Amino acid sequence: GSRHQVVAHLGKLTPEETLQAREWSGLEALLDGRPPAQQLPLDAPPPPSPAPLWRTVDVSRVRVERVRQFGRVYLALALWRRLRLHSLLQELLPAGEEDVSWELVACILAIARFCAQPSELAVAERWYADSALADLLGVPEAKIHETRLYRGLDVVLQHKEALGKHLLERYRSWFGTRFEFLIYDMTSTYFEGLAEKNELAARGYSRDHRPDCKQVCIGLVVTAEGLPVAYEVFAGNRADVTTLETMVRLLEEKYGPAQRVWVMDRGMVSEANLAWLRERGALYLVGTPKSQLRQFEKALLDQADWHTVRDGLEVKLVAAADGTSTERYVLCRSADRGAKERAMLDQQIERLRGELAKLDAALQKQPVGDAGPVERRIGKGLGRTPAAAKWFTVTLRRDAQQRVCGLEVREQKEKLEWARHAHGAYLLRTNHPAADPAELWRWYVQLTQAEAAFRVE
Repeated sequence: GSRHQVVAHLGKLTPEETLQAREWSGLEALLDGRPPAQQLPLDAPPPPSPAPLWRTVDVSRVRVERVRQFGRVYLALALWRRLRLHSLLQELLPAGEEDVSWELVACILAIARFCAQPSELAVAERWYADSALADLLGVPEAKIHETRLYRGLDVVLQHKEALGKHLLERYRSWFGTRFEFLIYDMTSTYFEGLAEKNELAARGYSRDHRPDCKQVCIGLVVTAEGLPVAYEVFAGNRADVTTLETMVRLLEEKYGPAQRVWVMDRGMVSEANLAWLRERGALYLVGTPKSQLRQFEKALLDQADWHTVRDGLEVKLVAAADGTSTERYVLCRSADRGAKERAMLDQQIERLRGELAKLDAALQKQPVGDAGPVERRIGKGLGRTPAAAKWFTVTLRRDAQQRVCGLEVREQKEKLEWARHAHGAYLLRTNHPAADPAELWRWYVQLTQAEAAFRVE
């Protein structure tokens, strides 16, 4: 596990800590991109502790007034200015007749999100008054209300492209990235109400399990570090696979048609999409449907050439099944995941066998003429065990009077045996020339960065 060690305390806490205060007095300059006046190494030995100074305080006459959040707010403001966002927005949003400049409104919105505020209403009603921003920015608390914040969002949205370009250029200049490795994923968000004025709102596949509500779909592209570099809002009934071309063209317009590695989940993939990417010289690493795993049954069962990524997880690089494609596949198998899936399947199989055996015994004891209730009971049992149901075939057995007198249950043992072998296994597909399957797997699991970015947004 991780180990924690206190390196230093930030801030001038007591008069006795004057040496440490001098060490950190250049923090503001450091965050603003200027070298501090004095830079001491973090591994320097701590100074000797001075003798404590005691003071007598009448606690009955002491009270704390106007407590404000300062640390996170000050850090966020320093980052805002280090990114030069205040200068950019002053150019994009020249001063007019507004009481509070839109640049300051945007600054307050960004800092509030940095400090994990859930909504603009919460900022206006509680958080702004409890923070030090009124003192740091010189904007009185009475000037910040939900209407001004909501209007600020509309104003800033008009300059989405300029803001995105500015931030990406800063990121590129600081870290030297060329955005060669991009992760693309989709999500959706729904609306309570009719959403009649939103042209994109429509009913479609709901990831929130709210098919009764209209929604919009959001496509997000992030770097391997989880930094969002582009997003687009699509109609709520737009299929995921139809959005890829739009996002790729959007990124090429911003950064040029460089060879990038696109990492996507299987829901974004179609043969037409992959062919289109290959024609453009793009590289990809994508998930595949579970059914495609059967084509590599022999390689999956062969115990040779597996590479251990970590304890309980192995990967193997295999050629395409037809032997002619330039694509390759990465077989992955997880021991823990496989054990879990097998346990779940075994539990459902035992439950289904028990219900069918109980029904069969009842029919043998007392045959019935009406098959309807029996069929409905069988269907109910199969519906409660969907993972096991597809491996069973159930037919009614009748006597000489055509009464239902029992069940004939056949298990597809060969297919069931394959399902047990396939538990915990999945397949990745790529045209990247990398020879290390472990490296390809690590790229793919970075899809969690996109999911984390969705949660932040």
